[in-house]
Amino acid sequence: MCDHPKPQNNKRSSEFKKFVCRYCKSTHIVKKGFRKTKRRGKQQRWLCGDCYRSFTIDKGFWKMKNPENLVTMSLDQYYMNLSSRKVSNSMENYLNNEASHQSVLNWVRKYSQKVKPFTESLKLYFSGETYLDETEIKCKKKLGIFWSAIDGSTKYIVGYLYSYQAQNMKDALKVLGIIKDRQQTKFIQTDGLVHYPRAMKKTFYSNKIGGLSVPHIVLNTSKTGKHNVKIERFFRNVKERTQLMYWFKNFKSACSILDGYVIWYNFIRVHMTLNQTPAEEAGFDIDLGKNKWKKLIEIATYFKDHAP
Repeated sequence: MCDHPKPQNNKRSSEFKKFVCRYCKSTHIVKKGFRKTKRRGKQQRWLCGDCYRSFTIDKGFWKMKNPENLVTMSLDQYYMNLSSRKVSNSMENYLNNEASHQSVLNWVRKYSQKVKPFTESLKLYFSGETYLDETEIKCKKKLGIFWSAIDGSTKYIVGYLYSYQAQNMKDALKVLGIIKDRQQTKFIQTDGLVHYPRAMKKTFYSNKIGGLSVPHIVLNTSKTGKHNVKIERFFRNVKERTQLMYWFKNFKSACSILDGYVIWYNFIRVHMTLNQTPAEEAGFDIDLGKNKWKKLIEIATYFKDHAP
C-alpha cells in the first residue's frame, strides 16, 4: 500500500457540474425543455440569461449518434481483449445496434485522446520505486518498441512511450524525462540495455552530489536469471490485447490505442492485488461509479471546456 499523503482531488470533483453557456461563458443558465434524438433519447436544453441563446451541454458525447452507455461499454470490452469486430457483432446480436467495427476503433481513438490531457494533469502520489522496461509491439509488420515504467507500490504506469524504431538513446532519454517530470522518483530499476546507464547520467546527474540524484539499479537477466517482474506483468496484459490485432496498421492509431490502454489500466481496471484501481491507490478520490469510462469522459470534457 502507498503511505504517501493523498491529493485533494475532491476539490476538482466539487467544481464539476458548474456548467456555463457555450457561447458567452455565462453561469446564468436555466433548463429549457429537451432536444429529442433518435437513439440517445431526450437531451436537456439550456437557456442563457445573458445572451439568450439555447444550447445542449457537451458532456463528451455531443453529436454522437449512439448512446453513451453503448459507446463506453464498447471501450471497456475492447480493452478487455475483445476485437473491434467481436464488439461490433455483440452490439448487433444483443443490442440491435449496427455500429461497425471501424466505429468501435474510432471511439477508442477519440476518447483516449479526450481523456488523456485530464489524467496527465492530475497530481497523484507514488512510492517512487520505479521499474522501467521495454517490449516489442509491431507496427506495419515492422519493429515497434513500447517503453513503460510502473510504480512498484501503486502499480500506476508513471511513464510510457511508443516508438516506431529499435531501442535507442533518444527514446530512452524521452521516457526518463517523463519519469523525472513527476519529481517522485526514489530509484529506477531497468534491465541491462546498453542505453540506460548513459541516459540515466544525462537525465539525473547532479553536480552537487557528484553522481546520480536517483539511484539506478540494473537487473541483468542473463546473469542473475531474475526478471523485472512488476513491469513484465503489465507487458503480458498489453500483449494479450495487441496480439489479437497481429500488429498495428498505423503508427498514429497505435499511439492512441496504447494511450487508451494505459488510461484503462490506471483508472478503469480494478487491480487484483490492490482491490482498487492504481489511480485510486495513488490518491485519485473522485468517485467514477460503475461506468468509469463515462464519468471519466464527462469530467475530462468539463475541465477542458472550463479551463481558466
